[in-house]
Amino acid sequence: MVLKEMVVVKFIKMLFVMFLLVFFTSVPVIASETEDYFDEIIYIENQIGAVSIEMHGCLGWFSDDSETVKTASEQAIKDLNEIEDHLLSMNTPKKFKEITDLDIQIISLLKKGYSGIESKDDETIGRESSEFIKVLGKYREAFKEALEKYRFWVKLPEDFDPLNEELMTAGSQEEKLAYKKAIDLMDKRNFKEAYPILLGLKKKAENSSFKDCVLLKISDCLLMTDSNLDNIESMKPDKEGLSILSDIIKKSSYSL
Repeated sequence: MVLKEMVVVKFIKMLFVMFLLVFFTSVPVIASETEDYFDEIIYIENQIGAVSIEMHGCLGWFSDDSETVKTASEQAIKDLNEIEDHLLSMNTPKKFKEITDLDIQIISLLKKGYSGIESKDDETIGRESSEFIKVLGKYREAFKEALEKYRFWVKLPEDFDPLNEELMTAGSQEEKLAYKKAIDLMDKRNFKEAYPILLGLKKKAENSSFKDCVLLKISDCLLMTDSNLDNIESMKPDKEGLSILSDIIKKSSYSL
């Protein structure tokens, strides 16, 4: 895997983890109309993020294939239009109007950036990116302020272990032991031995949450390994890994 591809993979993984964290840590302690609306805002962030991740993946892997980039950008714009329609149909409380307006600006700038991107030069892309980054900065500030005012958070205990939470979703002791063995191998960067264990778990897993954990680890193996893996058909490991991430995002937080 060349340096450029490795950077893109790390960027995509970082975004994916960020959106998972937002999704899983946004459960309100006290239900209210304000918090319900804030949940909708977070939901929209997940959707916009999913579109961006898919588009960045395409730009990273197929930057020299203008037709593929063109097709992906057209689909991204179509998806962004649907998200925007959903956003505009919401009855926005006054206190969230700034966030909603900035969300619409972000969607507009993304559509502008993706439109015809296959034929844009670096200078144009750089100029449009700078404009987008400025609005994104304003959005982050507004979102942070609203987060502090209107969300109630449960502080995780100091001994919180994500692996234990993942193991709790397993359907049997056998699944727990196999999953833990795969994670231990991955910690040692032995992705080739971890991969078939995870494939076996994928076939057996009945709990959808546990299956998503397994799929995410499979994608890690595919994206991080430096050697060929068995049981990969038709696609290179890196592209297969990105495909798995895309499927998880669509299933978890992407459909309207």
